[in-house]
This record gives sequence, C-alpha cells and structure tokens, in this order.
Amino acid sequence: MGTVLLNGKKLKFENLSQVSDLTGSTPFEREVIEFVRQWQSGTKTFKIKTSGSTGKAKSVLLERDKMILSAGITVKTLDLKPGMTALLCLHPQYIAGKMMIVRVLELDMDLIAITPSSNPFKELSRDQQIDFAAFVPMQMSQMFEAGDADRLNKMHTIIAGGAPVSLKLEEKIQQLSAPVYQTYGMTETCSHVALKRLNGKQKSDFYQAVGDAVFGQDHRNCLTIRGTITDGKELITNDIVKLKSESEFLWVGRYDHVINSGGYKISPESAETEIERIFSDEGIQHRFFLTGLPDEKFGQALALVVENMPDHTRLLPLLKSKLSEYDVPKSVSNVNEFDITPTGKINRSLTLKKLRID
Repeated sequence: MGTVLLNGKKLKFENLSQVSDLTGSTPFEREVIEFVRQWQSGTKTFKIKTSGSTGKAKSVLLERDKMILSAGITVKTLDLKPGMTALLCLHPQYIAGKMMIVRVLELDMDLIAITPSSNPFKELSRDQQIDFAAFVPMQMSQMFEAGDADRLNKMHTIIAGGAPVSLKLEEKIQQLSAPVYQTYGMTETCSHVALKRLNGKQKSDFYQAVGDAVFGQDHRNCLTIRGTITDGKELITNDIVKLKSESEFLWVGRYDHVINSGGYKISPESAETEIERIFSDEGIQHRFFLTGLPDEKFGQALALVVENMPDHTRLLPLLKSKLSEYDVPKSVSNVNEFDITPTGKINRSLTLKKLRID
C-alpha cells in the first residue's frame, strides 16, 4: 500500500487507522484521515455533501461499489498506473476530493494531500513529481500566473472541474503537452461520467462518455444519464445540451439559469462566452455573469453583473456594438465581491442577494 504526504507529514496508509489523537490536526487533515479510516474499515455507504452551486446544498448517500466502479473507469480511461503520485488539493468533504482518495487507495498510488489553496504548487518543492491531479479552473489560472506551466507539463494527466474553464485559461492550456480534460459529473454519479479534451490533437468541444454511460435528453433538452453508475435508471439533470450521439454532447448551460425575456429564452452561459471574448479583446479583466431581473414589460430583463467595476458606463455601448440584439443586457450592475462556492463556481444566488443596481 502506498504512502501519503499529508501537509508535509509522511505516513503510510495502513498506519492512518492507528492515529488515535487528532489534536492539532487541521479540519482538512481530519477529513482525509477519517475518510481513509472509513474506507479501510470496509464502510459500505458514504454520506457526501453537494456543493450547493445549483441549488440548496444537500447530502447524497453513495455506495462503496459505485465509488470503486467510478475509480476503475477513471484509472482505465486515463491510463493511471500503480506507484504514480496523485495530488489532493480539493476538499475531501466533496465528491471530487473523496474520489481522488478512492482512486489512490484502489490503484495503490502515492498521495500528496495539501490544504486547498489558490496555487497548490506553492506548498510543494519544485522537484516534487506529481503524475495526476484534479484542479478547479481558478487553481490552474493561478499556477499559470505564477509561471508553473513547466510543472504542469511534467504531469501524466490533469483533470479540471467544479466550474467552467474560461476562454483565457483554455488558451493557456494549449501550451501544455500533458493531456488536460474538463470533467462533467456530479455527486450522484460519483464524480465524472464524461470528459472533454482541452488540448492536443484530440481537443474537442464535446464531452465524451466514460464507462458505459449513455446520454439522452428530456423535453427541456436537458441531459439524461443512464448506466451502471445509475443502476440502469435514468438520471435527469438540469444541464441543457446539444446531443451529438448517445456518448457525446455539447454543454450549453443550466436550465435553471434560462432567462425568459418577453417569450425569448436566453441561455446566459452561451451569451457569456461571447461577452468573454469581447472583454478579452478589450483587456477587461473583471469577472461577470448574466442574470434575469424582474421587468414589468418583459417579465425578465437580461442584466450583466460585474465584480468590482464601479466605472462600467462604457460596457453597454460596447456590447450593443458587438452582440446580437437579444443578447445585449438591458442594464449593468456592480457587486464589490462575488460569492464563490467551495468548488470555485460563482454562487449566483448569493451574489444577487447583495446586488446593487447602478
């Protein structure tokens, strides 16, 4: 069985079950140790929190067998090998962090576990080899900003999830030869059921199923998932997709984010991609998102919410000159600081609660 470097303390996995005194341990360290203990003791079911990014956070009960199945699919798909070193830099109370530990334990890899931060590499020596890791996009952006592209490029495989990968980050990823995949999945599916290659000759706009996952759509054009991981039952999501086949889809946006403005339905994520391109060309670095605000005439009116940009009067004229008529926001609102979920997404509902209309 492999070893774990837990915030700089080297331990063997089999010895974690013997650690009786957790006094002085951080919440992150305790979470890692407790989960490893549960796994090694043969616990059959695990209660895991959802991030709450698309609704109220809840707990999902997952079976051990399904988590092992998911880990095996990832190992096979990404060609991971025993003895490789994996990095855990996501919180283990959520599915992404827990599944990293499961993959390591089931494949007999070594694990480096460090408390989540914006740049995990800051806590590691430059000669520390990492073969496999899961990052949120914000972490990857910070690593590129810190000049750590060479360290990323030495890795066997990188997966990115928890939040959309921006166009700016995707452009930076093109300099890497190490394969980088964006993941699609959720707590209910024990992490990802589809991967999208972000760089190299296999780069694609479409997510490709892993394992025996089969995709479909409901009447809302939202993705449905069926496979062993769902016990053969149809799992209905709130993600609007364009289905290429039963194994490939293009992600469009969240159904619960759709804005109905005078009968015209707008998927904000699609319009946000166009605005991101415009902002990039203009050198505008502020984070933003689109939402629908109550409107007497249209029911909802498209609004742009920007972070920490009090002087935003030039934005509406700029967007009017670049976007189609229906995608132009009717107003711009400024929020001093966006609320962010533990997985790195903008928490739109919490951010909107402190919205200031300018």
